[in-house]
Amino acid sequence: YTLSKESVSIPLIINESIEKYEFLELQNDITILKNIADTDTTCDLYLMKIAIDNIIQNALKYSLPNSEFKITCINGTFKFVNTCNISENNNSDKQNTSELFEPFFRGSNHETNIDGTGLGLSIVKQIFELHHFDFGIDIQDNQFTLWFKP
Repeated sequence: YTLSKESVSIPLIINESIEKYEFLELQNDITILKNIADTDTTCDLYLMKIAIDNIIQNALKYSLPNSEFKITCINGTFKFVNTCNISENNNSDKQNTSELFEPFFRGSNHETNIDGTGLGLSIVKQIFELHHFDFGIDIQDNQFTLWFKP
């Protein structure tokens, strides 16, 4: 795939994605807290929209009801933090966070009644790798954090 790079506002993509998945936010009574400055990044707009949509949709699907979903950008690193019902520290079958980026793998916190194929984070990983972004997942104290730095 050849990237079609251009100057893109990631905060604008985030805002558009939140609007697209507002029904999940309302359905689960999730409060979205954002602290992101409008800065431009050089990337493939089409692929970045796919990555951000996957991140936002997953966070809203797997957040606990009546919780907060925080989106920040500090020193150029975007972080998406939502609550979940697993904890890396006290879960008996500790979730290997690198597995979450594998195709068809669904975390131990997924419920059988939540739709999904297990491809979302694998796609995000491929897009970030194509762009040579730093990225990762941290799970700690029932907080799921996906971060990336363009």
